[in-house]
Amino acid sequence: MNLVLAQMEIDEVLNGFIELKEHSSKCKFRDCGHSSEPGCAIQAAIANGEIHRERFESYQRILVSMQ
Repeated sequence: MNLVLAQMEIDEVLNGFIELKEHSSKCKFRDCGHSSEPGCAIQAAIANGEIHRERFESYQRILVSMQ
């Protein structure tokens, strides 16, 4: 199966990162960009070791490549 990133939505990419998706629903704001927003559950999970920073950075690289 080939992934065509240009045709994917951000939420679809997030679905590929199960641990990020799980925490994203706990963010304070629905439109959280998961970078520096207050109340970001993903950033909190990275800080306390529940999510590996490398996984989040991989997610970010994919988003950048879609732009």
